[in-house]
Parts: sequence; structure tokens; C-alpha cells
Amino acid sequence: AWIFVFNHPFYAVTGEDGRYRFENVPPGDYTLELMHPAGSLKLSRPVTVTAGQTLTVDLKTTPADIVK
Repeated sequence: AWIFVFNHPFYAVTGEDGRYRFENVPPGDYTLELMHPAGSLKLSRPVTVTAGQTLTVDLKTTPADIVK
């Protein structure tokens, strides 16, 4: 089992199709982080959320994203 603790309400677990969705995120600049529960895969991207707009972010991983 894995336990993650966040100091915010914005997190998602991907579905079987790999998709995720966040709702009601306040406008601002954020860092979107993807990680595998086992801890060997981590990826982060800066994102800017704008009021009234939908933001689509496709995260693609490569072997370089594996933490050794």
C-alpha cells in the first residue's frame, strides 16, 4: 500500500485509459507532478490555470523520467 499526503485538495489517480481531471482549480501558476507510487517515476511540468478556460496537458514519459 502507498499513502500520499498533500497540503492541498488537487490530486488525481489516472483511470485505466491514463486520463485524469482536476476541477475547480483557482487561477494561477502551478507545478503539475506525475509520480508512480513505487517512487521510481517522477515528472513535473509548469502549468498556468486561467479563469474560465479549460487547460489540457498531455504528459508523456521517457526513460529519462525514471529516478535512480
